[in-house]
Amino acid sequence: MKKLFLKFCIGMFFFLPGTIYGASLDEMIGQMIMIGFRGMEITEQSPVVRDITELNIGGVILFDYDVEKKKFERNVRSPEQLQKLVQDLNELSSDVPLFIAIDQEGGRVARLKERYGFSDSVSQAYLGEVDDITITGSYALATAQVLSELGINLNFAPVVDLNTNPDNPVIGKLDRSFSNDPQVVVRHSWEVMNAHRVFNVLTAVKHFPGHGSSREDSHLGFVDVTETWGMIELEPFRELISDPGCDMVMTAHIFNSHLDPEWPATMSKKVIDGIL
Repeated sequence: MKKLFLKFCIGMFFFLPGTIYGASLDEMIGQMIMIGFRGMEITEQSPVVRDITELNIGGVILFDYDVEKKKFERNVRSPEQLQKLVQDLNELSSDVPLFIAIDQEGGRVARLKERYGFSDSVSQAYLGEVDDITITGSYALATAQVLSELGINLNFAPVVDLNTNPDNPVIGKLDRSFSNDPQVVVRHSWEVMNAHRVFNVLTAVKHFPGHGSSREDSHLGFVDVTETWGMIELEPFRELISDPGCDMVMTAHIFNSHLDPEWPATMSKKVIDGIL
């Protein structure tokens, strides 16, 4: 059984592993990689089967939308189908269990939608506006229970970016931030993290060192926040990371010359090994 702490970023991620006794260098490299794949089910011919059984891939991430094909036909069709898919994936990796991850933040960023037979969810912006941690905890518990029943053991949530730019195309405009107030973000993020712990589902605070001020979408290209980012954006991360139960940190594909004049956060030693 592996025991790992993960620093994750979109397209690139780093494990800080406990020793995997007897593992070869190739096996340890494989464990550092998480992949997406196509298919509502897997067969012996599925590429992901080889990736797990022969290349020792450490994890998979599930999506409902296929960006390249521009269709909602990736990994999710129904609760029953998804549960079977996850079960089959887990059976391929009995020696070193897989991370099986999903982005189930709620609202617009939710892979488990009503159209597939799942309960509707609400956005973090809605929960932050209501500002009742009991309600946030209730929604988070429901999400974590569903993930646990499906066999999904990692949710890339909560978003702890501050809503410093409401016109931000990837955070503010998608209602992904609880608030522009760090303490509101921290209170509600605690509820999300603690609710997932009840069901043994890992969480990841994101997107370090803060994506809330950006004017562009980092999924689409280079994003420079040098003139918009502020130190206040670190506050939620500082408080949430201080708890030993913080499982993972996802970094942001943003460039900030004040933090590192050469590299974006995901590739910056100054940001990752320094600030984080």
